[in-house]
This record gives sequence, C-alpha cells and structure tokens, in this order.
Amino acid sequence: MNPQKSPLVRSTLVFDGDCGICRYWVDYWRGLTGERVVYRPYQEAAADFPAIAPAEFRHAIQYIEPNGDVHSGAAATFRTLREAPGRGAWWLLYAHVPGFAPASEWTYTFFSRRRGLLNRISKLLWGPKLEPERYELVSWLFLRLFGAIYVAAFASLGVQILGLVGSSGVLPLADFLDAARRALGGAAYRIVPTLFWLDASDTALVAVNHNGVWSVSASVRTGVHRYAFLVNGKQWVADPTAPRAAGDDFGQPSSALVVEGSAP
Repeated sequence: MNPQKSPLVRSTLVFDGDCGICRYWVDYWRGLTGERVVYRPYQEAAADFPAIAPAEFRHAIQYIEPNGDVHSGAAATFRTLREAPGRGAWWLLYAHVPGFAPASEWTYTFFSRRRGLLNRISKLLWGPKLEPERYELVSWLFLRLFGAIYVAAFASLGVQILGLVGSSGVLPLADFLDAARRALGGAAYRIVPTLFWLDASDTALVAVNHNGVWSVSASVRTGVHRYAFLVNGKQWVADPTAPRAAGDDFGQPSSALVVEGSAP
C-alpha cells in the first residue's frame, strides 16, 4: 500500500524493539543488507509514520520504501531480503508464484502469534546468534582440494603417458596428429588444439612432470652459461631464481648458470 509520501532516502524496516526474536532476525538481516536498509524499532519510529496505525506496528514488521510504499508481514521480510545480494529470488517467488504469498503470510501470522515457539525453533536450528554466512573456509578448502586433484591427475599421467600416447604406446600422439593434419589440413590446429603440435616426441611428452611443470633434462658443459626466458615470443626476461649475468652480447637481461667440475 501507499499511505503517504515519504522523504526517506533509503528503505526502512520498522520492527518491535521489545521482541527478542524480532531483534534476533533483524540483526541477521542487517548483516545481509548493510546500509541499504535502515532498521528502527517502532517504539521510537512510529511518530515518523503517522499514516501507519500503532496496532499495525505491533502486529507485524513494516517495510517503508523511499516512494512511500509500505509492505508488512512476510512481504516486508522478502522486500528486505531483496536488498541483500543473492536473496532477491524470495521476493520474485512472493510476487509471481501462485500460492506462495498467501502461504507465506499464513506462516508469518502463525509464528507472530507464537513468538516463543519461533524463538525456540530459531535457536535450535541456528544457535543463540544468527549471522550471515561466510565462505572463507569453504573457499580455502575447495581451492586446495581442487589443486590436489590436479596434482593427482598429473602424477597419474606421468607414469602412463608413454604407454598411452608415446611412440610405442597404444595410440602414438605423433601418428594421431600427423593423421589429423593430413585429414583436416590447416584446420587441424583449430579443431585439435594442443601444444604438442610443436613437438610430439617422447621427450616432450615426459616433459610434463608430476607437478604439471614443463621441464627437460640436458647435458651442460662445465663453465658459466648465460640464458634467459622468451615470453610471448617477444620479450626476453632473466630467471628470477638464478644469479644475474654480468653482461650479455645481445644487450638483454640474462641469468648465469655455473656448472662446476672437470670438463668432459
């Protein structure tokens, strides 16, 4: 309804400040909506809304919007939740699903007349203080379990890859890619995208170690060797984990690899 025009900047939820279970749920909604909704007990707010009868404040919570529209009871609950991120579906159900609104209002009326029962149920299900859900622990655990799955996958691949797609494996990858190139022509690189187009040899296949890091072993002579990484085919960068070389013939940053011992 729209009993009056209001100068409100934000929506206001007016509740019974003497009702413990009302404060219990209001504290929870305040945590969800933040500053998007103003919460006031009717004992001190009723005078600011003379168009709403005092009995209405005692009967149900009142949600007053900046344009003056007022919702009470279950409707006020769902309008409040509409201001909480990810909770707007409740108002859509109330407004558009047949039967949802009257069922919600009946439930609200039932518990508003039995606040002691609602208090016992709420604290049995959610404890003495209901707080907005937090997902830090779940996110932390999910990311690490997800990483563990990748480690397990690469570890399994590392001991099977040559037997599966190596040069003497069940389906040699080099033969497969060669057949794809002959059948599809230039489109093969788009239809069968893989880094192994660059090199499908057994050495390249086993270059993916158990941690999913590309590596290749090679013999290096004794002495000091300069090297760098080519990024995106354009920029040379030094190895951040190795000592920097004193200089470079090409004027690019490079790192030094020192191999000690007698020359082969």
